[in-house]
Amino acid sequence: MNWKKILLAVFLLLIITLGAVYLFVGRRGLPALEGATAAPVNQEIMVYRDPYGIPHIKADNMDDLFFAQGYTQAQDRLWQMDLNRRAAAGRLSEIFGEDFLETDYFLRSLLMRYTAERAVTQLNPETARALQQYASGVNYYINRSRGSFSFEFLLLGYEPDPWEIADSLSIGKLMAWDLGGNMETELFLAAALQLLPEDKALDLFPVAPEGGPTVTAGLPAEPAREYAKITEGTSTGLLSTLEKVANARGGFPTRERGSNNWVVSGRKTASGQPLLANDMHLGMGIPSIWYQTRLEIPGTLTTSGVIFPGIPGVIVGTNGHIAWGVTNVGPDVQDLYIERPHPENNYLFSYDGQWEEAEVLAENYFVKGWDEPARREILITRNGPIISGLDSPGEDILSLRWTAHDHTEEIDAIFRFAHAQNWEAFRRALTYFHVPAQNFVYADKEGNIAYKAVGKIPVRSAGKGLLPVPGWDPAYQWQGYIPFEELPEAMNPPGGFLATANNQIAPPDYPYFISQEWSLPYRARTLTRELEKRTDWCVAGMQQLQYNVFNTQAQELLPAILAKLERSTAAWRDSEARALAILQAWAEQPLDDQGLAGPAIYHELYLKMLEVTFFNEMGPGLFEQFKNLLATNTFDRLFLSPESSPWFADIPGGRQHVVEKAFQKTVAQLEDQLGDAPENWKWGELHDITLEHHLSQIPLLGRLLNDGPYPLDGSRVTVAAASYPLRAPYSVTNAAPWRYVVEFHEGKAAAWENLAGGVCEHPLSPHYRDQTPLWLGGEYIRIYLEAEQMIENSPQVREYRLVPLD
Repeated sequence: MNWKKILLAVFLLLIITLGAVYLFVGRRGLPALEGATAAPVNQEIMVYRDPYGIPHIKADNMDDLFFAQGYTQAQDRLWQMDLNRRAAAGRLSEIFGEDFLETDYFLRSLLMRYTAERAVTQLNPETARALQQYASGVNYYINRSRGSFSFEFLLLGYEPDPWEIADSLSIGKLMAWDLGGNMETELFLAAALQLLPEDKALDLFPVAPEGGPTVTAGLPAEPAREYAKITEGTSTGLLSTLEKVANARGGFPTRERGSNNWVVSGRKTASGQPLLANDMHLGMGIPSIWYQTRLEIPGTLTTSGVIFPGIPGVIVGTNGHIAWGVTNVGPDVQDLYIERPHPENNYLFSYDGQWEEAEVLAENYFVKGWDEPARREILITRNGPIISGLDSPGEDILSLRWTAHDHTEEIDAIFRFAHAQNWEAFRRALTYFHVPAQNFVYADKEGNIAYKAVGKIPVRSAGKGLLPVPGWDPAYQWQGYIPFEELPEAMNPPGGFLATANNQIAPPDYPYFISQEWSLPYRARTLTRELEKRTDWCVAGMQQLQYNVFNTQAQELLPAILAKLERSTAAWRDSEARALAILQAWAEQPLDDQGLAGPAIYHELYLKMLEVTFFNEMGPGLFEQFKNLLATNTFDRLFLSPESSPWFADIPGGRQHVVEKAFQKTVAQLEDQLGDAPENWKWGELHDITLEHHLSQIPLLGRLLNDGPYPLDGSRVTVAAASYPLRAPYSVTNAAPWRYVVEFHEGKAAAWENLAGGVCEHPLSPHYRDQTPLWLGGEYIRIYLEAEQMIENSPQVREYRLVPLD
């Protein structure tokens, strides 16, 4: 028997099989980048693709423009769009099976899809028409692709439903859920008050940081003890509810998620014209949460930027006349209410001495592999939907009041942004942007720069939203929202720049409460310091600032930490002494550079200080939740405070012991992970990023679908955000998926951008991950607002046409 021939035949058969799989399965759903398709459009539409596959849609009218945007987004991101609308509707178990049923129960109880469906009937006719045209474009692609959808649909065994207007609106609600509220903080603090000594629990309540830069000045810090009124009916089972919320989110994202934006006037630029920069810090993955696009109607509209897949328009970008960027305000827009049910009727709930009937939604949950749907009721009280406690004997019943449950009009704002040509028009458009509350910075070709906080931020008659409150007491009802005209605002400031980084935004005498959970001001301090230095800002300088890795937190904490280590009487081992010397040298210029050992020692030391300070008292359950909710706010404040804290007072040796013990544990941990030589403990050996696909947990698929790992500069506290959950360091989960800079010059806007990953979700597309090297290396793509400019200046532009049906 000729074994060589047999092995060769087997090998060839394997190659042929793999080739067939590649051709008939792997390449299914690849978008056509060239050619023409007949479609129900009024006139021919051109879809130009630049060298990175980013679409530039040129149409002659709005109907065709939005049809083409829907069609093109579906070509590039249909499965992501479908996944997002399923998450918003609580329909994940239909494709993933019963493991996601509890998640669906919770997500559907948030009423994102329910609220979106009601909003459809309240849209103005022009907006409804644009959304319908977009949906028609998506559906035309779906109908043309029946039987040949991409591998995700094939693998999971389903095809997408037709796209509806409510799908687009519900995805907007899903993004608001990702960015808004403090429900988890309320649950954690209530649990802490039950499980910890009162003085220690009260020390965990967030306090607005003092002395940080603000946009228009700062809110005063107020004692946490003012918020510690505990009502009768304090919730039980709080940690289990908190875990349920975490699971629905896919695990808590780091609280250091946020964004940066800033705008510089011509007084501080080399060109004498404004510059604007924006990088929004969100969950990292592949494909990106953002979709890049350019939209053009000659003589009427040119706009470029990003949008969430599944939504038409451009939410952040430029239209040539103006440019705008956003960060999250971070207001408290969620309140939990403890509901008191009737003892004999589960549909009645107490309010102001009366019994009120809840609205009941009878819901079916279809589960993959089940013959019959699961059935569950959602009850909606005057305070909002009940999200916990109905099926958990012994736990109090909690309902959620959330601004996103109201009718909101963000899609109107998005469409108006594209047409605004000055601050007055843009500001009018902002009145339609309600959820999530955002900090907008603005620049225009006339040389103006401006800032405006927008969104629905509740006015409370009692409490500060830091604990669950009695739903039966009228004193805790919301009294409305902060009026738009009274939200913080600034224009053409004398300092020549405006910057936000999720820091405090209101002046000391501001009459309304916005939040007690501002991001600590480390990024804002870095930005302010750098922007104040120069009067010759240019595009390259703005891009470099977006990649700034100076660790202002370390700059502020290390003097106290090193003082304690230097006066320690401990007999340091050789590796400990060397690690201390590295940390001392790094403190002179604390850069979170992947090639340095200093940041590895510092960030591990920070984690160990948290552990030594809090773990024994909290226990594992509470401590794990604390690390990603309030740990940084709490520890930094208490550690640097001249006042005594029971957290340190109850530890023999206090802060000195915490630092010494944590340092010894740090060195031991890094020796175990990275070897005996502290000089080789490079930050990039610990701190990396992998852009993960949603299906990467399926065996073998991760290697094919994921992009990475890559060592990464930055950290949770640097302008170049690279955040990781403190519960699971140091793999980055939150960063800036998209970075963007705009310059106004000679009456026109010029823009640059980069994206982690690529514009297309198909793993065999050349545009699946082709922008990642740019993103890692700090390189940018030049944006051209008009098709002719792009064709003239970009090589390898491809043309795809949508032509009217015969």
